[in-house]
Amino acid sequence: MIDVSSSAACFTYPADENCPYMGQELTTRFSIPCYDKDGGFDLANFARSAKVFRIDESSHYIRRIAVQFSENLPFRPGHQAQYGSDHLKFSAVTI
Repeated sequence: MIDVSSSAACFTYPADENCPYMGQELTTRFSIPCYDKDGGFDLANFARSAKVFRIDESSHYIRRIAVQFSENLPFRPGHQAQYGSDHLKFSAVTI
């Protein structure tokens, strides 16, 4: 995964015959770390239906796929969130 927001995500995929195409509907599954006030963290797991809305060719071998979720995430990555506990902070990271 390259980036994630509350309504969309971007990831890389090999430029082969199995690469997603514009308008394709996918099921995305991913985890985002959530940090507690002491610096510890846990992973929050998500699954979302999504639709491919942009494809960029990063190289001859890799494409960047941008998808829009059919349902927003329950928080804005990188901001304080009320998700399971009032002292958890979610942070989007490049993986």
